[in-house]
Amino acid sequence: IVVLSCCCSGITGDDVETVAQTAAREVDARVIAVRSEGFGGDFRSGYEDAFRVLMDLMEPRGEAGIIRGTVNIIGAREGPTYTEWTQDLDEIERLVYAIGAKINGVLCGGCTVEQIRRAPSAELNASWCYDWGQKLGDLMEERFGVPYARTGQPYGLRATEEWIMGVAVPLGLEERARELVRQETAAVAREVETLRRCFEGKTALIEITEFPGPIRALSLASMAEEFGAHPIIVNFHPYTVKERLPSIKFLLGRGQNPEVILTRGLFSLGSFRSSSETEAEVEMIAAQYDDAIYLGSPLRQPGCPQMNMTTITGYPQYGYQGIRNMARLMRTGLEQASRPRSKLFRSVLYG
Repeated sequence: IVVLSCCCSGITGDDVETVAQTAAREVDARVIAVRSEGFGGDFRSGYEDAFRVLMDLMEPRGEAGIIRGTVNIIGAREGPTYTEWTQDLDEIERLVYAIGAKINGVLCGGCTVEQIRRAPSAELNASWCYDWGQKLGDLMEERFGVPYARTGQPYGLRATEEWIMGVAVPLGLEERARELVRQETAAVAREVETLRRCFEGKTALIEITEFPGPIRALSLASMAEEFGAHPIIVNFHPYTVKERLPSIKFLLGRGQNPEVILTRGLFSLGSFRSSSETEAEVEMIAAQYDDAIYLGSPLRQPGCPQMNMTTITGYPQYGYQGIRNMARLMRTGLEQASRPRSKLFRSVLYG
């Protein structure tokens, strides 16, 4: 049983931890408390605080032993609201099983209590998203001694291979993993050529400011550069820089340092995505380049070829399946670039 504190209990100072301890003595169940009042922190800090509490359910590694060839996927954010493309997890699971490893559980995204309990027995932790997984990986490594594969998001060929090898090498599955990479790379050769043709020599304007998160923008920038484009991230919101500093330092250490442009509309009150000022600024930025392509929200009308990277669900962007999907998306976006956008839709959004 998990007791969640709300704003009211937080304001009045209710001791939910003691309430949970008292309840545990009166019922035949484990009772834990998670401080979750909205004013107590942001989404990210609440996620990490909740994970710290769930770690109390985990059994020490020595008691259960290490399950060889087994990994935890950490950093998942599945819940009532749509916070991630769960289809990316399907591709990650496929790659893990393809190299001969197994998954204990996805922490904490739809896993069972039993999978949480035996999580320290996994041989390795691997991240769904380094940004969300790195803190959890550090916590479990410090407390239980579980190694953590520090890899970025598997966007494009290079990052996907790095993710696979980051998991395979510590598990002693390097040879099988390299064969998988060879086969999968050959299988997407046509799509890779499509991506090179679509990106080569272009300026890729990337705006992933809200869903599914700005770290995706950094991963897309890396992929765009891999295929020959000059990436520019538009509106990497300043408040995300501080909370994501460990992840940003990690990416900088891997050689990722794309150009970033912050528009004035970003600092306006309200949602900058629907701000007419920001829309005008994005259009102005796109007009400065003869070869611009836009990767981001379908709500924008930048006046250049545009790829929807934020609301198309059901199609993973991770791994080799992601390469297939994005090649199709890029090809369609370029082919349909001359089609007129709705003036009515624009007036509804931006006035």
